Amino acid sequence: MRELAALVAGALLAVLATGAMLGLLGTAGWLITASALAGAGLLLFNFVIATAWVRAFALARTGLRYGERLVSHRATLILLARLRIAVFTAAARMPADRRHCLERDDLLGRLGREVDRLEAVPLRLIVPTGAALATGTATVWFLGTAPAPAAATVVAVALAAVFAVTAAASLAAARAGRRRVLEQAAARARLLEILEGWPEIQLNRLTAPARTELDHMLAGTRRCAQVTDSWAAGAAGLVCLLTGAALFGTALTTLSGPDLPVATAMILVVAGLTEVFTPLADAALHTGPAAASAVRVGGVLRSARPFPTTPDPTVAVTAGTAVTIARGDLVLVTGPTGSGKTTLLETLAGLRPPGTARCSLPAGTRCLVPQQPYVFTGTVADNLTVAAPDATEAQMRDALDVVGLRGQLTPDTDAGVRGEKLSGGQARRLTLARVVLTRPALLLLDEPAAGVDAATAATMLRRLRARLPDTAIVIALHEHTAHWLPELPEHTIRLPGGSAG
Repeated sequence: MRELAALVAGALLAVLATGAMLGLLGTAGWLITASALAGAGLLLFNFVIATAWVRAFALARTGLRYGERLVSHRATLILLARLRIAVFTAAARMPADRRHCLERDDLLGRLGREVDRLEAVPLRLIVPTGAALATGTATVWFLGTAPAPAAATVVAVALAAVFAVTAAASLAAARAGRRRVLEQAAARARLLEILEGWPEIQLNRLTAPARTELDHMLAGTRRCAQVTDSWAAGAAGLVCLLTGAALFGTALTTLSGPDLPVATAMILVVAGLTEVFTPLADAALHTGPAAASAVRVGGVLRSARPFPTTPDPTVAVTAGTAVTIARGDLVLVTGPTGSGKTTLLETLAGLRPPGTARCSLPAGTRCLVPQQPYVFTGTVADNLTVAAPDATEAQMRDALDVVGLRGQLTPDTDAGVRGEKLSGGQARRLTLARVVLTRPALLLLDEPAAGVDAATAATMLRRLRARLPDTAIVIALHEHTAHWLPELPEHTIRLPGGSAG
C-alpha cells in the first residue's frame, strides 16, 4: 500500500533528520574546540570545510525534519480516513442487536474517537522508536570507530537500559490507560442517559445524585490519568538520568585522549541523544489508550457480516413463510406484540442473519423506516439531502407534500438537536420524505401509523403508493391496527405461525 510505503519513508526521513542533528552537534563542537586550539597555535585545520559541514548538517536537519512531518503525517491521516470509512461500514454491517447496544453509547462519536487515538501508533510509537533505535545504534558504531570503544560500551549499555525502562513504563501505564478509556466511555454513556432523562431527573429532584454519580465516574478516569502521567514522568526522568550517565561516561573515557576536538564532538553527539530518547518516555502516555482503541476497533471490524453491494433478491425470513414480492406490491406483516415483526423487517433489510424460509424480493435499494426514525441535527433540508444531495427546493417541498407535511414544515425549518423540535409523527413523516427522494425498490415500514391518526396514515400511504408505483411496500402492524389500510395487500404474513396469502 502506498501509505505504508510513505510511513516507511517518513521513518527513514526521521532517522536521517536525527542523524543530521547529531552530526550538527558533533561538527559544531569539533569546530569550536579546534578553533580555540588553532587560536593558541596548537592546531591547524581547514576552516572552510568545517563550516561547510556545519551548514550542510543544519540545512539537512531542517529539510529532513520538515519532509518527515509532511510525509508521515499525510500518510497517517490518509490511513486513518480509510480506517474510519472501514469502521463505519463495518458498524453498518453489524448484527442489529449488537449495533443497537453500541448506538446507546453514541456509536459514531465513540468510534471516531477510537480511530483518532490510533494516530499515536505511527507518529508517537513506531517512528520515534525506530528513529531512536537506528540513531542509537549508529552512535555506538561511531564511537566504536572513533576510536572510543569504552564510550561505545557505555552508550550501548545506556541505550539498552533506556529501551528497557520505556518498555516497562509503557506496559505498566498501558493497563491504567486502557482502564481510563473504558471508564471514559462508561461515563460518556451514562452522561448521555442522564441528558436524555434530564427533565424527569429535575422533576423528581434527583439532580444531586446524578451529579454525584458522574463525579464519581470522572474521578476514576482522573485517577487513571494520574497513574499514566506518573509512569510517563518517571520514565522521562530515568531516560534523562541514563542519558546523563552515558554523557558522563563518554566524557571520562574520551577527554583523557590526545584529540580534544574529536572528544568534544563525541560528547556532544551523546548529549544529543537526549532529544532522541525523550520521545520514548512519551510513548507510555499513548500505549494504553491506543491498545484499547485498537481492540475495540478490531472488534467492530471482525463483527461485520458480509453485505453485498447488490442485495440478494431472495432473503430467508421465518419458518413456514414463502413469499414472492414483486415491484409495486403491498405486503402486510401482522401479529401480536413480540411476535417478531420488527425482526422480520430487519431481516428483509439485510440487517439480521436470514432464517429458514425464503422470500423473493425485488432487486434494488431497500429502505427501512423503524419505529423510532433518526432525525439529524439541523434543518429539514439537511435531513432530506442525506437521501438526495442534489435535490432542489421544489423537490424537497414536493416530498414533504407527499407525506402530509405541507404547511407544517419547510426546507428551512430547524429540526433541532436530533429532531427535538419535531413531534413524533413529524419525525416519522420526515423520514418518509427522505424515502420519496430515494425511490427505493423495497420500502419497509415498521408501525408507520404511530404518532398520526388513521385518516392521516391512510392518506400518506395512498400518496406514497401513487408517487412510488414501482416500489414494493412491506408494512408491519399490530394485528388490531391494520384497519386503516386504504387497500387490500397482495400478501399478508401473520406472525407467529401464520401463513402467507
